Amino acid sequence: MVAPPQRLPPCRLRLFLAGPGDLRGDLQRLCGSLPPEWGLLPAQLPLFVSAAQTVRVGLGEASRLCARFVAATKERPGGLSLLADDSAGPPSPAEVAELFRNFGKYAHMGGFRRLVSLL
Repeated sequence: MVAPPQRLPPCRLRLFLAGPGDLRGDLQRLCGSLPPEWGLLPAQLPLFVSAAQTVRVGLGEASRLCARFVAATKERPGGLSLLADDSAGPPSPAEVAELFRNFGKYAHMGGFRRLVSLL
């Protein structure tokens, strides 16, 4: 049985979504509300916020890339193609080539094998 995803307490989510302008006020209190295993000190928060912004950009790019691969399967009814929205457009030849180059590394993943078989 798969455990349900853990909900992040609001302070953790706010920190992940924070921008540099949000780092004012009682930063020691903010650090105290985070899990102790994070071990963040107030002086480390700017680097954390910067890294979180980079991660958010990467997640957006990954999401758009996945949408392009889903759009490429649209001609086949059902499955992933049901999720495709018309704004995604197909993946570029370079993106498809990169996907196939990575196939050897991730061939053990059933979903990855299925995706490659649809392209």
